[in-house]
Amino acid sequence: MHGPAVLITTSWEYYKKDVIDEKNMTREEAVEYCSELRMRCYETTGIIFRLARESSQGGIVYVWTLGGVDEEGNDACNDLTDCYLEAARLVRTCDPSIGFRYHPDVRPETLKQVFECIKHGLGYPSMRNDSVCIESLRHWFGFDLKDARRWMHQACMAPAPNTKMGAPHYRYPGPITSAGVKSLELAFFNGMDPVSKMRMGIKTGDPLKFKTYEEFYQAWLKQHEYIMYMGCRIDNIIRWVVGTQHPRPLISALFERCVESGQDADLYAKEKASLWFTHFGFSEFGDALAGLKKLVYDEKKYTMEQLLEAIKSNWIGFEEMRVNFVKAPKWGNDDDYVDQIYTRGMKDIAEISWRCKYCPNHTIFIKPGGIYK
Repeated sequence: MHGPAVLITTSWEYYKKDVIDEKNMTREEAVEYCSELRMRCYETTGIIFRLARESSQGGIVYVWTLGGVDEEGNDACNDLTDCYLEAARLVRTCDPSIGFRYHPDVRPETLKQVFECIKHGLGYPSMRNDSVCIESLRHWFGFDLKDARRWMHQACMAPAPNTKMGAPHYRYPGPITSAGVKSLELAFFNGMDPVSKMRMGIKTGDPLKFKTYEEFYQAWLKQHEYIMYMGCRIDNIIRWVVGTQHPRPLISALFERCVESGQDADLYAKEKASLWFTHFGFSEFGDALAGLKKLVYDEKKYTMEQLLEAIKSNWIGFEEMRVNFVKAPKWGNDDDYVDQIYTRGMKDIAEISWRCKYCPNHTIFIKPGGIYK
């Protein structure tokens, strides 16, 4: 778990003693120390492959978590939180990024600092709905309330507790990522990938023969279900390998639970070490399905054959059609037409995720010595 989640929790008592109570230093000096910490963290890196250098400027891409509530549900923000946000504006480094846990009772002074950072165009802090993330951790992973209230950003965006029993012991034990609209593309081409010319998905039928939008929707959902099952299969294999063949004594020494139990951190990688299945660009699936439903099935402005030809040609020669699809209803505009499509898709995917998680009737893979589910 990269990123000092307890930045404020561990530093506040020192800040209160030196700046507020004993006045051993001024607030301005404290901001300078916070700025220096950001610069030192920005210098920290390692051997990074080319794609990561090109996409994230060579940084290690971790996130500081600020804001939120404490274990009792009280606002966790204080003047030190403001100091870190001021420091971010002063040194203006792209890393570490900041994620802010927003809740209705956050102190106004801190919220002003958050908005000031955003106004400067730094790209952070990202605003996270604290109550939603807390309930998500309780609902999906069974954390108790106090553990869930102590969540931080695991890697970049995934909420994960930093407590003794809840903390993931790996930043990336095998996170699974899928392109949000790839399953849609596979549905258009009956499981064939038009880029690699290989069969990447399953056969869900010729879209030219689909008579209704519902037929296409089910084809898309089956393609995405296949991707999710394959992703979970790969993730489980990685977790088994990591948990049995790659001990990490240094990491284990830093976790209280490992020290008490005498178990390596890798053993716990099988539990809750990767709290997400990432769908990159996933808001696009609802927009694409809405455009398809409206222009092909509802208004019948275009045929499926015309749409496939436009997609194959990358819209060259179909500029007017492309403009019409761009103008179709989009998620995030309080339009029930597309919002209902999007929420239905997300609910169906959530239901699939439960089946992937528990797999009551599926063998995920065979490991030496037996079946690992």
